Amino acid sequence: MESTWGICEHEDSDIYRQTIGEYSRVTREQLITLLGKHNTKQDILKVFSDFDLHQTGCITIDEFANMLAKLQIAVDRKYLRGIFRTINLTKSGTIHAEEFVHFINPQLA
Repeated sequence: MESTWGICEHEDSDIYRQTIGEYSRVTREQLITLLGKHNTKQDILKVFSDFDLHQTGCITIDEFANMLAKLQIAVDRKYLRGIFRTINLTKSGTIHAEEFVHFINPQLA
């Protein structure tokens, strides 16, 4: 099933959780690097807007995949949704601006 659908069958496994944690850490670090010295909430929201390609106020899973590609983070498809879920705290299916800010700097959210 994994090779057909790109879905990890063992999302509860320790290895899966560790991999998601590592990808999430790298994603956060790349976003912080992209921000550089410009790390206010407004700066983070500007970066969010840049990745919100359709300007809907939310980042979809496809926009998220595009964001990772632009950050030059190669992710196996089977881990994409897991990383997305670590940011999408409300479980709405999209990443909202406040969730994005919280992911980068929880103190600003």
